[in-house]
Amino acid sequence: MKRPNYTVYAYSHRRVHQMASSPFLNEVRTSIRVRGMSIRTEKTYIYWIRFFIRYNNCRHPCEMGAAEVVRFLGYP
Repeated sequence: MKRPNYTVYAYSHRRVHQMASSPFLNEVRTSIRVRGMSIRTEKTYIYWIRFFIRYNNCRHPCEMGAAEVVRFLGYP
């Protein structure tokens, strides 16, 4: 049985953000596209990931743990 050949297409944004070219966010985008999720879902995921990173003073997600997630989700 042949495996499907996935092609990941890039799309352009009107606004260019500072973290838009982040290798971490590019990996997230690729993962979402390979799974066949919609562009709207991708934008929403990227929005919340960027918001989480900024909330934690631009620290990389690999450096954070459960405490940061709980603090972020419990923010009023």
